[in-house]
Amino acid sequence: MFLLGTIVNGLLIIIGTLLGRLLTKIPENMKTTVMHGIGLAVMVLGLQMGFKSANFLIVILSLVIGAVLGEAGSWRIS
Repeated sequence: MFLLGTIVNGLLIIIGTLLGRLLTKIPENMKTTVMHGIGLAVMVLGLQMGFKSANFLIVILSLVIGAVLGEAGSWRIS
């Protein structure tokens, strides 16, 4: 039973994929609202974990490095 988490994760991915294929007529404003809600939940979770950190400098450096790497994909060399 040591792979239970992996099996559950895989099954939920398959179920989510099937639901996504079936539910194609979701209004755009509902999609936007749900995505904003998920984003807010991720931000709250990240803040909670960041405040629990014993070394806040690592949290700050991680945010800076993540921001730089995230923006690096949009750089264009002309």
